[in-house]
Amino acid sequence: MKKILITSVLVLITLVTYSQSPDTTRDNKSYKLSYEEFQNQYGTDDTSAALIDLFFSKRDEKAFGQMSMLPLSTAVTVVMPPVGIYLMAVSSPIFVNGLVVQLKYSRKKLLAALNDYHQHNMLADNYTQKVTALIELSRENEAEEALQTKLDELKAGLRAAK
Repeated sequence: MKKILITSVLVLITLVTYSQSPDTTRDNKSYKLSYEEFQNQYGTDDTSAALIDLFFSKRDEKAFGQMSMLPLSTAVTVVMPPVGIYLMAVSSPIFVNGLVVQLKYSRKKLLAALNDYHQHNMLADNYTQKVTALIELSRENEAEEALQTKLDELKAGLRAAK
């Protein structure tokens, strides 16, 4: 019974911690902007928008996904120690990698990269390839959507002709 209670409390704490809104601790620093605010203020062209997308996708999807494994394996350790220890051994390096990704793609670094790009009209070498790939992917998606729209219009026209 104690194991179930402890596991429930750990899971509840983990869920509450990860579900906190960033608006609850907002201050007036410009790097504390949300994704939409970054896009509105700094996403003036395709490159800026792609750079913002790159940073937020790395931070929100990759880093937090990797970091969520350690609390889950800790909860499993409380319930089933032999299995949990192995899970913690696997998830600890993944957690550390998530921390590194989060530090590498921080909002402060995003703001610095955007300011540098807007001042010098050049991206740093480590972002250029990734941003270029995102822009190309975005253009391909737009072209596919335009083709799908035309196809849907043609199908509608054929149905109306019958």
